[in-house]
Amino acid sequence: MSSRIFFAGLFLFMVILVPALARAGINSVVKNNDLQFGSFVSLGSSGTVTVGANGARSAGGGVRIMTGGTVTAASFTAIGSNHSKYTVVLPANNTVFISHGGYTLALTNFSCSVPLTGNLSGKTPMTFTVGATATVVPGPVPGSYSGTFNVTVQ
Repeated sequence: MSSRIFFAGLFLFMVILVPALARAGINSVVKNNDLQFGSFVSLGSSGTVTVGANGARSAGGGVRIMTGGTVTAASFTAIGSNHSKYTVVLPANNTVFISHGGYTLALTNFSCSVPLTGNLSGKTPMTFTVGATATVVPGPVPGSYSGTFNVTVQ
């Protein structure tokens, strides 16, 4: 997904998540939505922008949230056997990066809307969301930053 830059300093972020292959007890994992940070500006110093697993967005340090752009937590649906045990594995801090125009930003503090271990409720599919924090460095190029990471459900 590409986006237009409306003025210098506006950033549109998109991270595409790729679910891991199904494992014991889990028959399939489907990605419903990508994690998207929406529009914000760097005020010349480091800061962060966070989209929580609940979809709420916040900023800290030298980052200001702007209107525009799409803001969503990533969403997945896991389907498995009746009352199957599951484990959700999220990426570790500073192992996932999004980039654009020679600038790279690290993602940290991944969060999940369901417990990371548990049992599927009956035969009902389990839909869950994932959020993260992007660390914004001073002076990145305006644009649409993107990257990928895995969320494993086993």
